[in-house]
Amino acid sequence: MNMKLIIAATLAFATTSALAGTSTTKTKKDEWQFEFTPFVWGAKNEGESGSYRQGPAGQERGKQSEVDIDFQTLIDHTDAAFMGNFNARKDNWLLYSELIYLDVNDKQSLANYGAQDGNVHIDIEGYVFDMGVGYKVYESSDTELYSYIGARGMEVDTNIQIETANGANQAQIGSDWVDPLVGIHVIHKLNNTFAVQGRLETGGFGVGSDESYLVSAVLDHKLSENWSLKYFYRYMEVDYKDQGFIYNMEISGPGMGISYRF
Repeated sequence: MNMKLIIAATLAFATTSALAGTSTTKTKKDEWQFEFTPFVWGAKNEGESGSYRQGPAGQERGKQSEVDIDFQTLIDHTDAAFMGNFNARKDNWLLYSELIYLDVNDKQSLANYGAQDGNVHIDIEGYVFDMGVGYKVYESSDTELYSYIGARGMEVDTNIQIETANGANQAQIGSDWVDPLVGIHVIHKLNNTFAVQGRLETGGFGVGSDESYLVSAVLDHKLSENWSLKYFYRYMEVDYKDQGFIYNMEISGPGMGISYRF
């Protein structure tokens, strides 16, 4: 079965309540605070992906494949990967960015598809890059609520090469697009060690994808003044169809990251 890659992505903010100071001294809330979090998202990918073209009477022709890939399968075929996010806070403002990059490949015998000899090589490379700005719209002693706007750039490139005794044939499908995003993000401090976070987001609006959604829940485990662990679960849905490429995916699963604040 040909392997299809879902690049996705997605963002777990990492913010904590600022410490109060006196009126005559500068508080941490008045200063820039930064945080970097490399993470791993163990996502399961389900949906369909493939190519299409318009027929002479307006009918769509092409080939789409059902996709059902667990995280272990993805890891087994990964050549290179990076997942990390960075955010900055000052007063009521929050700036964030996140990058997910993957390069995977697979090689199978054509005998799996009924042919007598030869091999098929599949190489899939892609990225998801988010950036945005949020503003605090509510604050209490243990809760903060942000609204935010942003953009997400996505690219998926799939190269397929078939090698037989008669030679080699190669095909390439894929696309890239940018989605506008809007959402809300809430942070609730449980105690001095743990905090929970939630995120709800929608985007696309026909600008890049037709629509996209993201829901995320995070448990923040503070280890020290500068270090913390993040345990999270994300669900993301993308419905894209343009430039001869279809990418309708649901991506969900748990993840973990380690954060450094400075």
